[in-house]
Amino acid sequence: MKYLARCLYRVVLVFVMAIIMSGCSPDDGEETLPYDPDQPPLKIGVCLPGAGASDEYGRRQWDGIRMAHELRPALNNRQISLIVKEPDENMKESSIADLIESEGLCGVIYLPGVLKEEMHGAGARNDGISISVMTARGCMPKNKEMQFLRIGSTLQDQARVAALYTAGSLNAGRAAIALDQNKSSCVRLASLFSSEMIRLGGNIVKIAYVGGASDGLDSVVTSIMDRNPDVLYIPCSEDSSLEVIALLRKQQFPGDIIMSNVVFEQDLLLRGGKILDKVFVITDFHPDAMESERGLALMKKYDKNRKELGALETSAALSADAYFLLVELLEEAGSPKGSEDRLDDVLKSESITGIIGGGALDRLTKYMHICQIKKGIIREARLLYLESINPWDSDSQADIGAE
Repeated sequence: MKYLARCLYRVVLVFVMAIIMSGCSPDDGEETLPYDPDQPPLKIGVCLPGAGASDEYGRRQWDGIRMAHELRPALNNRQISLIVKEPDENMKESSIADLIESEGLCGVIYLPGVLKEEMHGAGARNDGISISVMTARGCMPKNKEMQFLRIGSTLQDQARVAALYTAGSLNAGRAAIALDQNKSSCVRLASLFSSEMIRLGGNIVKIAYVGGASDGLDSVVTSIMDRNPDVLYIPCSEDSSLEVIALLRKQQFPGDIIMSNVVFEQDLLLRGGKILDKVFVITDFHPDAMESERGLALMKKYDKNRKELGALETSAALSADAYFLLVELLEEAGSPKGSEDRLDDVLKSESITGIIGGGALDRLTKYMHICQIKKGIIREARLLYLESINPWDSDSQADIGAE
């Protein structure tokens, strides 16, 4: 009996000690902080329209930044704090620089030239699809002053890639354009695409104007059909592009259709549905074009929080790239390497949207991605990735006239 009592006592003693030790040890569910809480944080400003509030474009970009921040919340054992600031409608680089100085920020992620009225639904922005990063002093090579980088495509990039794909992969020489003349971005894209096609040896057989005092959509579409182009280029307009495509489908247009400057790809698919089947779309991001581990980690976050965030698309991917780029710049600024090597080192890091370089301290060179919309029997319409094109690669110089 005494033996059993001693055994029971030992068992109880071991159990009590285990409880005490578990109370002194970190809980298995707790994660060790990736930074020293006693160190002052590094502050990064986020200056987007309606970040965290009502504006859809700003909200989606904010989602990309905060998901990227969750993946990399610290630098050099210091917490990174995101400081959200609502921008003025006409944000200038000088006011961003003043914000960096007054708030003690390491840098700011912002949207240049904010034009809120052009950033809803599947509409387009006048300066292309991009986001900017401005650093504090000493964070950029060869310059101790503040500098900024723009990430994303210009209208010229989009038009050039549309022409290169038309002339190269589609081997088409006769193109038409359907543009909303009430949208300055559409007018600019049409002009740039025309110039690029002519440079490549192609022809613009018809420019069809939509909106304003132009003819009705039926007559516009009929005029396109009469010229029988190989390819129809449509700079995206929320007001008219889908209607034009619907009428083209009704008249069984035989050529290919290419769209660019689409801000929200998933919204376009939802609104257009089956009429968009086989339409080509030029984007700044597609998950199947992504090879970086960082990008895959971001995709997992979006898949895990799909009900809250929706699908990962261009607006969020570019803003996540901007966050990672700014953090890399801050890290390189404190490295012992020469300042001339900093930007090259940063650009060799993993990009989500396809950043590949940049000779000037302004806009970074990146790939544009060619996708095609595919309708499903059961699944909704989706974007299939086809290929990526560097708009300024000297090898991407298809010459239709030589074929």
